[in-house]
Amino acid sequence: MRAAFGLGSVLVTALLIAWLWASYTAPVAHTAKQIKPEMTQLAGRNIDQTPAADSLILSGVEKPDHTLSGLKVDSIIPACAFENYYGLQAGDVIHEEGPGLTVGQSPVDSVDAGKDFLVQALEYKYDLVVDRGGLRINLPSQRNTLAPSQVGQMAGRNQDGTPAGDSLSLAPVTRADGGLVGLRVATISPGILLDYFGLQQGDTVLQIGQLPVGSTTIDTVESGKDMMVDALENKRDLLVDRGGQQIHLPAQRDAPATPVSATPTVAGQTPSAATTAPGSAVTAPPPPRNAQGQTLDLLNKIGAQQRNQDQQ
Repeated sequence: MRAAFGLGSVLVTALLIAWLWASYTAPVAHTAKQIKPEMTQLAGRNIDQTPAADSLILSGVEKPDHTLSGLKVDSIIPACAFENYYGLQAGDVIHEEGPGLTVGQSPVDSVDAGKDFLVQALEYKYDLVVDRGGLRINLPSQRNTLAPSQVGQMAGRNQDGTPAGDSLSLAPVTRADGGLVGLRVATISPGILLDYFGLQQGDTVLQIGQLPVGSTTIDTVESGKDMMVDALENKRDLLVDRGGQQIHLPAQRDAPATPVSATPTVAGQTPSAATTAPGSAVTAPPPPRNAQGQTLDLLNKIGAQQRNQDQQ
């Protein structure tokens, strides 16, 4: 009995020690987790310990006399230290990297030196002065400032205030039975749709967000244009056919069209018949497959099923 009592006391003592240890280590672990991002920033590194300098690409912006005047952020990795702390965005042009550190003046007189001092600014939490779409802002305090083009994008308008949909005309691409399968970009002029998606004349829009062209939601040219503006405002992708190759916009906006001939032709037509006036219908080329291996015929069947369901 005495031995059992002694063993019980030992177990109680062990459990008490374990509870006290957990009570002590839990706040320590929580605190360590909170300060880890700041510690990595002070070391000039991202949260995954990669060098912060490797997370963005800079190019020089020059004055007419070819002297350096700014550092343009050509690309930046999402959730890197520069984005997390400063809110830097692709397209920002950096002019100042801390007290007395003006880009273009010694010692920030080259792109490489500018990147080195940018890392130093991150480590010491110096403010940056950048140009964002023509607006001069301080980072990180004004990190949420939108460029005029971004404001226009959210409102579905070009920078001059005109509706985004006015900057392009679309022609329906149809099957032999007249069913809509695509929207060909007949003309496109400078505007937010061009700037954001990188649409080109001749592109055929097959899908807007998750909705295939020809579905009940996108069954006319007008509804297709409306949904493209909606995709612009809400940053949804477009699936387009460019010269026989399916690409996603804006991610693959720079994909070249596959050259087929000097005059673009459409399957089953002569070159002269394939060239149509803006807004006129053309015959669809053989439907390609998307990344999931689905043909346009399958997407059309899905659209037909949706229409049948609406009619019932």
